[in-house]
Amino acid sequence: MSQGSVAGQTFWNITISRLIETLSKAPNLEIVTYADDILLIIHGPSHEAVITSVEESLNTIEEWCSKHKLELSKDKTAIMPMFVRKRETYNSHPGVNTRGIKVVTEMKYLGVMLDSRLDWYPHTLFLENKILHVLNNLARCSKAKLGLLYANLTIIYKHSILPTITHAAEAWHRSVTKRAIHKLQQIQKTYLIFLTKAYKSVSNDALQAIAGIMPIDQAISLYKDTRAITRGQQTNAVSAQLKKIETPTKLKGITQTENHIQVVLSRKEGLAEVTLYTDGSKTDKPIGVSMVAIKESREIHIESMRLNNDCTAYQAELCGIRMAIDWIQNQKKKVATYAINVDSKSAILAIANKHTTHPIAVDTRRKLIELRNDISVKIHWVKGHSVIQGNEKADYMAKIVASYNPNITYDAIPISRGKRILEDYYTGIWNATYTNSEKGLHTKVLIPSIFHRKTQTLWPKCP
Repeated sequence: MSQGSVAGQTFWNITISRLIETLSKAPNLEIVTYADDILLIIHGPSHEAVITSVEESLNTIEEWCSKHKLELSKDKTAIMPMFVRKRETYNSHPGVNTRGIKVVTEMKYLGVMLDSRLDWYPHTLFLENKILHVLNNLARCSKAKLGLLYANLTIIYKHSILPTITHAAEAWHRSVTKRAIHKLQQIQKTYLIFLTKAYKSVSNDALQAIAGIMPIDQAISLYKDTRAITRGQQTNAVSAQLKKIETPTKLKGITQTENHIQVVLSRKEGLAEVTLYTDGSKTDKPIGVSMVAIKESREIHIESMRLNNDCTAYQAELCGIRMAIDWIQNQKKKVATYAINVDSKSAILAIANKHTTHPIAVDTRRKLIELRNDISVKIHWVKGHSVIQGNEKADYMAKIVASYNPNITYDAIPISRGKRILEDYYTGIWNATYTNSEKGLHTKVLIPSIFHRKTQTLWPKCP
């Protein structure tokens, strides 16, 4: 199977699964795999025990390679003893010598430089080289074009430089040493000098305030916490609001053949024995959602609820669909066919997507799968405000409940709102650090606080 083929990854996973299964039986060994890269983590009571495990693992891998007509790449294979001063024990071992495998103190794995002491300073040096290469290219481009605009350089920082620094920060930043932190600050300062065209003697505090760019420590913490809330994990930020964030989830216990929801995107009104209409409304801050059920041209049920002011119209639309499904479940199979008409295409597609992690969409999918064995439920996308009577009634009731009902039924805030809360939280830390710092006194005359800087429209101008 050629490299880069569509089915190549699947066939490789099938082929390598037997090797992983065999290696996993060995004691004191952990396996990390990514594509065709295999990392073996071996521990033991002594160096001799570790080397014995290394040799046994290498024998197993070589036998597997020989059986599948593959060869172990010696150039890409290395042994890195952790927290060991004397490496002669490993270098002089016959099992290592005869195979020509290198014994190293640093190795690159998935874009991260691992070192034998795990102080992560070599990784920061690796980052410095990468970013200096980018800076040199930008400098040549600036000379050719008489200087890049500040706005363009800021975009490059946010979407290229910062992601390069924060890559896999969840793994390495928790135990980073002081000299590694200092190196990260130097990396950021180098780019900020290029960005603002300031002198090298300008302090980091002043440069960050002038550029409007968060200190690298807070930026990495913000990145880690943002990743955490998208995975439903706890954050280091202390905020009561963050406890109300929607927790991403997955639909479990459902086979691939069952995990399919049919939706109709024809923009035409769906009709059945019972036709339901759902709509969400967000006016200024209050937000509500309503559902109307119609049978034989007669309204048989109307239901509404209010959401937290921080919720979005997208959440309201999902809540409306789930409200309709809950009502259908409570009917105890009285009717065989139902049609739900919704004017939010994004909400319908979220429910139809089997990979969705939105908790409301996942819950709705599960309930639809449970229902479809006994009754027919189809979700139709219709054009909003197109004089469909049921849809207009649902929209009207949603506005009424949003404006006059004080009881909030759903108060989980969206992840997008959680990201803004995190940014405000770390901006507050940055502001406290800046205002209490003894550096950048001349800058503070013009920029007394970070919050003041955020309101300004004046930006550094390139020559």
